[in-house]
Amino acid sequence: MPFSNSQNANTLRGILLTMLFALFAMMLGTLPYLQSTGISPLIIAIFMGMIYANSLRHTLPKTWLPGIQFSAKNILRLAIVFYGFRLTYHEIIGLGWQVLALDFIVIISTLGIAWFVGTKFLKMDRDTCLLVGAGSGICGAAAVMAAEGTLQSEPHKSAAAVATVVIFGTLAMLLYPFIYAHSGLTLSDKQFGIWSGATIHEVAQVVATGTMVGGVSGANAVLVKMGRVLLMAPVLLLLGWLLQYFTASSDSNQKLSKPPVPWFILYFVGVVALNSAQLIPSAIVNMINQIDQFLLVSAMAALGIESTWQKIRVSGAKAFALASLLFVWLTVSGLFTVKILF
Repeated sequence: MPFSNSQNANTLRGILLTMLFALFAMMLGTLPYLQSTGISPLIIAIFMGMIYANSLRHTLPKTWLPGIQFSAKNILRLAIVFYGFRLTYHEIIGLGWQVLALDFIVIISTLGIAWFVGTKFLKMDRDTCLLVGAGSGICGAAAVMAAEGTLQSEPHKSAAAVATVVIFGTLAMLLYPFIYAHSGLTLSDKQFGIWSGATIHEVAQVVATGTMVGGVSGANAVLVKMGRVLLMAPVLLLLGWLLQYFTASSDSNQKLSKPPVPWFILYFVGVVALNSAQLIPSAIVNMINQIDQFLLVSAMAALGIESTWQKIRVSGAKAFALASLLFVWLTVSGLFTVKILF
């Protein structure tokens, strides 16, 4: 059918547009200055998309929009599944129960505070609260994208959450070394690394901050941060189940027969298990990780293109206020917890 072929071609053009943004973002991500600041191609891509959405969006044919939306939803979920090739369950065991317990408490407390304060005091919608909480408490932009799939929220809410990741993750990179050097708390390199890994938003930001102090600090920061990444799947599974349970409880006509979270989280768990078995040669795994990075960046570009200032402004100021509170919570509570326990 000619119409069907034309529609598919336009969808493909929309997908290719997001991939073009991704290529450019990854090229910019190799610049030494951006690498030193911990700004990853994921962050670059969403801001490139947002700039385009608010300046040249009128030049985008409407027939290409299904391709943009396909990247923001389907490619995003596929990329989260393949993200599991970066992790193994052996790493979980190697972390030790203390680190995993710390990471779990950080994540659950941050999500809980985000939901309670956001909905009760700031009068925000539930999805934006939890997206900001996921970005702050789990692993930055990747967690926001995964939580978006669980919540089935709108792209502009994710964009607002990712913006807070950039702002407060960057602030942490500047503030944490200053506290280490001038606070008088006499943190050891190990303690500084654990504190950074348990509380800073993005993986790249953690690496940049941890290595500012030294090798021991950097190694501990990455180790603890990966614990938060590894906990992403079970936490989102739990979150999805709880949301479904309370929704069903408030609506007697709704039953608990549907899966509590989207399929991609379950596949993510399976991919981690496959990677743990080490059945796939490391060269192929490395290639998959490179492809996955490209897919993640493409999805972030699509989220940006879908986000206009008019949409973001609805939740932007309140999202910033909530993220500010979470930043203070993570910084202060994380510092004193690590100081006492480690």
